[in-house]
Amino acid sequence: MHFMSYWLSCNVRRVNCVLKELKHEEACMSKKMELLEASKQKLLGKNLESCSLEELHELEGKIEQGLRDIRVRKASQQQKLHSTLDLSTSYMLTFYKLQFHLLQEQIAQLKEKECSLIEENALMRDEVCISDGIVWQNNFIDVVGKSTEQLNST
Repeated sequence: MHFMSYWLSCNVRRVNCVLKELKHEEACMSKKMELLEASKQKLLGKNLESCSLEELHELEGKIEQGLRDIRVRKASQQQKLHSTLDLSTSYMLTFYKLQFHLLQEQIAQLKEKECSLIEENALMRDEVCISDGIVWQNNFIDVVGKSTEQLNST
């Protein structure tokens, strides 16, 4: 039983020490938060009446440094954006060039096919006309082996 009470008293002392440390840390954190809030208010241009000239110069320097940092960050982001757009534009240009080349090839193939169909059509027309006794010459029809009277009678 004596051991148990000793153990409890030791643990109570430890807990009390930890509580004191936490209370001290909480007080320090509260003080830091107050200072940060006051600093924030000053950076926002509020409650500047109580500032000395030195504090105002210090605030001005902080604001100018912040603006420089923002401008550097903005320039970096714009540069990244431009390089991304340049790369994207390059890919699109390559894609469209490839499409254009493929379309040119298709057009050439279709022209070849057109020529071969025209030739085939002419050959078939000649075969049909010769078998019927009609000869095409310069888009005019001559009837082979028929007299004028035979043509007029038909």
